[in-house]
Amino acid sequence: MIELDTYVYDHTHKEAFMRTNIVLDDELMDEALKLSLSKTKKDVIHEALELYVKFKRRKDIRDLKGKIRFADKYNHKTMRTG
Repeated sequence: MIELDTYVYDHTHKEAFMRTNIVLDDELMDEALKLSLSKTKKDVIHEALELYVKFKRRKDIRDLKGKIRFADKYNHKTMRTG
């Protein structure tokens, strides 16, 4: 359940933040705190939201099929090392 309250304006950073009350799974939050470098629940949630947005914006390689044109003499096998 998510309850939206008010926007909070941070004068030091000149940004508006939305104050939100949510119910979180304690075990999931504890696990996230252990895996994260963040020290607070707020920071863990910010980190998770940033990762979520970054993940969702990432192009699926399958969407690029037929849209990339390689140089005529390109040979992927010559690029391999080892």
